[in-house]
Order: sequence, then C-alpha cells, then structure tokens
Amino acid sequence: MAARDFRSAYDWASRAVELEPSYVEGWRLKGVNAFMLGRFDEADACYEKGLALNPQELGIRAARADLREARRLLESGDLPDGEYL
Repeated sequence: MAARDFRSAYDWASRAVELEPSYVEGWRLKGVNAFMLGRFDEADACYEKGLALNPQELGIRAARADLREARRLLESGDLPDGEYL
C-alpha cells in the first residue's frame, strides 16, 4: 500500500472519530494508519482512546502489541535486512 493510501485512510478515520468519538473501530483504524505513517506516539494515543471506550477490544490490543514490538525492534536495531515499517 502506498503512503498516500495510508494518508487517505488516516484522514478518513480521523474524520470518523471527529464525527463519532465513541467509534472504537475508528480509533483503531486511525491508530493503525498513524503507525504506518511512522507516527508512533499518535498511534498509541489513538489506541488509548479506543481502549478507554472498550478495554476488551482485541483488535486494538493486538495493534498496540505490534506498535510496542516495532518500537522495540527500532530501538534495538534488530530489524532484519530489507525490512521496515
């Protein structure tokens, strides 16, 4: 997926949660696309908002685990050759 597609998806999800702040899936989608755009802190904040609405939401919990693992790999320099976010 091209970066512009992530940007479009991010914009859509941003608008969705602006219109309906209780839309848990919107927070997940905004977070995932923020993550793919390299906006890790923003992604984490989106996941927090979604989890505040539904602490048991498995999609957000999984996405947050992916975010934490990506941060760990980036900080440790353990990304395999040719792999990136």
